[in-house]
Amino acid sequence: MLHTSSLRLASLPRVLPLALALCGAAACNSVETGANGLVQFTPDDCGRAWCDLDDRLALGGLTDVSLDGVDGASVSDLHVETSAPWIADVVADAGTFEPRATIEGTGLGFVDLLAVDDWGYVVDFYTIEVAAPDELAVDVIGAAVDGPHPAEGVDDLYFVGADSRITIDVSALADGSELMGRLGYSVFLDQAMFAAVEPGDDITDGHFALRAPAGEHTVTIVSTTASRTIHLSAN
Repeated sequence: MLHTSSLRLASLPRVLPLALALCGAAACNSVETGANGLVQFTPDDCGRAWCDLDDRLALGGLTDVSLDGVDGASVSDLHVETSAPWIADVVADAGTFEPRATIEGTGLGFVDLLAVDDWGYVVDFYTIEVAAPDELAVDVIGAAVDGPHPAEGVDDLYFVGADSRITIDVSALADGSELMGRLGYSVFLDQAMFAAVEPGDDITDGHFALRAPAGEHTVTIVSTTASRTIHLSAN
């Protein structure tokens, strides 16, 4: 029996050990100054351990963006909009003292993130690009993991120790570069694998851990524009 789950909104996909070691408990996010030099735009909760607006936002992906004033200037009267909602749209506003909004990639192309005041005047802006994933990368991480290896009929083959703890991390790429944004995935795995997923982990967010059940297991992960199939041989 195959188990599948699909969810549009998800969070916390791929987390690389090296990135975590460099960042520690703090967020590793790139702060960008707008074209007018007045407002700083900072992405956060972008589906990765580090967020950078110069990395393209995935189509369908979500990221939060907050505003700060250059040299400590107040931004309490500003909010986030976009120049082309059909490319990237504001889907949620935190409504906090700090101007912060959730942005979704809704179409392909370039779009300006706008810092807008209460009178509707654009104080500053920063340009980002939205791209469609054309490839998924799947990392299998664990102390008893050997792979990936090429294999017929699947994209990657991994040998893992039976009952060893492994983490499966998914990231979306376009033209070989990793995209930013929280994505939801459809994940197909057998009953034994599904039952072994750690409680509280959501397989649709592209980051989950489990104790590998003994035997041969195939896992297929699908986004709206790309997919990847891996095989786990657990002995």
